[in-house]
Amino acid sequence: MKRLKIIGMTLVILILPLALFAASLELAVGAWYVKPDGDLSYSPNGVVTDLDLEDRFGFDSEWEAMFRAKIEPGELFGVYLKATPLGFDSTEDNSFEFAFGDTVFFADDQIDSEFFLNIYDAALYFSTPFIETGPTGGIDLDVGVGARVIDIETEVERIPVDDDIVEGDVLEENPDEVITYPMIFAALEMQPSDMFSIEVEGWGMAVSNDQLYSVTGLLKFIPGGGAFMINAGYRAEFLNIEKDGLALDANFTGPFAEVGLRF
Repeated sequence: MKRLKIIGMTLVILILPLALFAASLELAVGAWYVKPDGDLSYSPNGVVTDLDLEDRFGFDSEWEAMFRAKIEPGELFGVYLKATPLGFDSTEDNSFEFAFGDTVFFADDQIDSEFFLNIYDAALYFSTPFIETGPTGGIDLDVGVGARVIDIETEVERIPVDDDIVEGDVLEENPDEVITYPMIFAALEMQPSDMFSIEVEGWGMAVSNDQLYSVTGLLKFIPGGGAFMINAGYRAEFLNIEKDGLALDANFTGPFAEVGLRF
């Protein structure tokens, strides 16, 4: 809950000065039913053990919050901000010996695992003038550059089952890393009518050996053509990143729903 409050306050601080002078504004909050699929490893000394997020750690699909704001101070440019805090936790009976960092966890150990992946996106984009395709319909193309901040917090701990084990004997590793990447952003919106639109957006960048790609498809329903909107879509995040021995090669995918305001 504390993380969500910090994220909310940060977005408000960033949005308010721009929103006061915006020609158009879109705010949305949603829930993403995200499925983790891939490997996580922590090997600061070079001995890599890839651990499956589902099979090894026992992480499963979770409903996670999404926040975003699209602000256009002028007709031809805008600012896009997104915050996606993801969190997974599990308690599993270990079935084989594995290494995570400098710690070896043994078979028959009970393992408590937590994994937080907080994704923050920001882009400055340029927008084409709305291209009319009919009496009410049109197409809008946005292209820009931005940055993605990824905050990874991990904790893997053996749960003591012996009363003789004291706190100092508990095996645990909890690496944390914050990484910033430049990103390219593009979005295409097709609006057949005032009450309905289809939008596809993508973010991507390959930096050294790290690769980050994000694709989102979105259906927007605007009842009566007013300010309120109800959205549904599908989002896929593809991450292959590494820093200081902490490596993540995984996909996070699933459907989502949003509500929001559009002025």
